[in-house]
Amino acid sequence: MNQPPELSGQKGAILIVSLIITLVITTMGMGLFYIGNRSVDQIEAHTDRSETLYSAEACVDAAVRWLDAESELGVPCITIDPPGEVCHRIGSAALGAANPSMDDWRVTGESSAVRALKFQRRMAKHEYFCSITLTATLPASGPKYIYTILSSGVGPKQARTNLEVIASITAGGPSEGGNDVGQANEY
Repeated sequence: MNQPPELSGQKGAILIVSLIITLVITTMGMGLFYIGNRSVDQIEAHTDRSETLYSAEACVDAAVRWLDAESELGVPCITIDPPGEVCHRIGSAALGAANPSMDDWRVTGESSAVRALKFQRRMAKHEYFCSITLTATLPASGPKYIYTILSSGVGPKQARTNLEVIASITAGGPSEGGNDVGQANEY
């Protein structure tokens, strides 16, 4: 069979062109797959960081509740010697306290039992610990006791959030006692 003279030198050219197009499309697909996986990793890291913040805040809440309960009996941590030492710890068995994990979190307002269970499983990978220290006593009309609460929330993949909160309790005086939680600093 005779081929037209203009096509005689192009035998197999279509095969090479199709291989080049296949290689380009495959490379683009691999690049998109890599970018997609990287975005998912970034989203998970951001979510883990947010959840460790929730864990650290949960420990601060537990510490404030402890201060409130103890202040009903008297001034918390007043007998600690030397002053400025940690007087109470919440979390982390290594620091001498019970080690609460987040698996006992209750999901309120969640209408879907499946989503609530998923959230509880995710938060079960988190834990928190904090310490309470009496840092200062201010003599006023009813002394004011200043406490430092150092809190950490720890999650998967080495995600961690540390908080420092200043809280105060006023004993006696015209205000009839009370407490105040001051500024929190995340670091």
